Amino acid sequence: MDHHITVTFGVEQEYGFRVHAAETANLTQEQARKWIEEEYSNLEPDLPNPMGKALLVDKLLAIVRAYGQRPFASNTAWAKQFVRCAGKASGKPNVTIDVAKNVIGF
Repeated sequence: MDHHITVTFGVEQEYGFRVHAAETANLTQEQARKWIEEEYSNLEPDLPNPMGKALLVDKLLAIVRAYGQRPFASNTAWAKQFVRCAGKASGKPNVTIDVAKNVIGF
């Protein structure tokens, strides 16, 4: 499945990425979730969920917020890996991560 990932930090700060199915063919959903979990754990953020369990959307928002727009604007290797994993882990063709509004849309 192809994925279109949009990361936005507000007006005129939107970065779109198309991830073709071939780019994630060797990546399982479990591997993608593990990569996201490792990135999230490395940040050591305060868990936003009062129950102490962070959902995938919480992790994606926290990671993007922590790294900021620079890796996405520069299309770094890390940003490419992030969007590959975000698409595969979510299992959705379209994912929008809006940091300014603190929301993720599928």
